[in-house]
Amino acid sequence: MAKEPRDTGMPPHDLTDEINEIAEYLELQVGPVTDAHKKTLAELVQRYGTAAVTLTLVAEMNQLDMVTALLQQSKEVLKKRKR
Repeated sequence: MAKEPRDTGMPPHDLTDEINEIAEYLELQVGPVTDAHKKTLAELVQRYGTAAVTLTLVAEMNQLDMVTALLQQSKEVLKKRKR
């Protein structure tokens, strides 16, 4: 079930700064962020909030780092077995 945007009683504000900060972080970690990515980020931030989106991305990238490390270890083990 999709979460509805929060009604804070305040007028919506420009999320450009938040989106650009998240995009900059992603670019540093994984590479280029296109306008389509930024549009998706904007939709997610509007729906779930900046903190929730950022925390989710960081957690997912942390898991990716762990998987990458495990794959690298496996690669080293396979090299040793091949010898």
